[in-house]
Amino acid sequence: MRDIDLLVKRDQCDTVRRVAEQLGYRSGSRYDDGVSGHHLAPLIRDGVVFEIHWQLFAPAIAGAPDGPDTDRLIDRAEPITIASQQVLGLSPVDTLLHVAAHATHQHLCETRLSGLVDVTLIVERWQGVLEWRTVMAEAKRWGVDRGLRLALALCDRFSLLQLPAEAHAACDLSRVPEVVVEAAVSQIAQDGHLDGVGSNFDRLFDASIPARHRLALAWRRITARNEDAGMQGARHALIRPGKLLMHYGRRSLASSGRERHTARQRAHCRNVMAGWLNPLR
Repeated sequence: MRDIDLLVKRDQCDTVRRVAEQLGYRSGSRYDDGVSGHHLAPLIRDGVVFEIHWQLFAPAIAGAPDGPDTDRLIDRAEPITIASQQVLGLSPVDTLLHVAAHATHQHLCETRLSGLVDVTLIVERWQGVLEWRTVMAEAKRWGVDRGLRLALALCDRFSLLQLPAEAHAACDLSRVPEVVVEAAVSQIAQDGHLDGVGSNFDRLFDASIPARHRLALAWRRITARNEDAGMQGARHALIRPGKLLMHYGRRSLASSGRERHTARQRAHCRNVMAGWLNPLR
């Protein structure tokens, strides 16, 4: 996770947004939705993205119809210290489930190893605190028990984490089909970069993504510029399309067939994972 997320009750969101705007945060131009299913449109200040959530993630991501209950999460929150300031953070169990679901249910392991490293650090940090039967019971309540099992199985596959015996007994990682693990490993191991174009280049050729979304992605990439660069940034935005066409044109044409094949493979992996993680959808 590379942004700041603040979880508040739904009726507090507008108040928190006004406070954030007073602190200099502004709506990011690259986001066109005023509100999502679980947070307000992200705000940005000095390149830092700030999201105001009333739910941890969209309810449709998990098998549970309503996802984790925000009031319950806030009631279970514990004091933590950030930049010498004491604030409330999710409980150890809720933190683990959130990170595991974020990597699996929400992003289908396209966050590469970063999500698994987060899971590893959380388990190691609270190894003497986490009661694994409680963890699994809460995961089932959220509807993310399969995502938790998959995240832990991947940590084991990549030798990131030595799970205690009670975790194996409570989670039963053998229930994760090997085909799902292999699909996740493929997602994590994907190259995703084409000579500096960026990790979303392959998505331009992914037929499973609506054409208008692929066009929007291409336009954002072409017109991207440094917001703080003033006229120099504007000049860069004008010459960037020409440079992209010259630099990537022949390479893109030569590799488009391979990229489409790769995109189909990745779409297949996403479908395998999504079908197992969310069997009711």
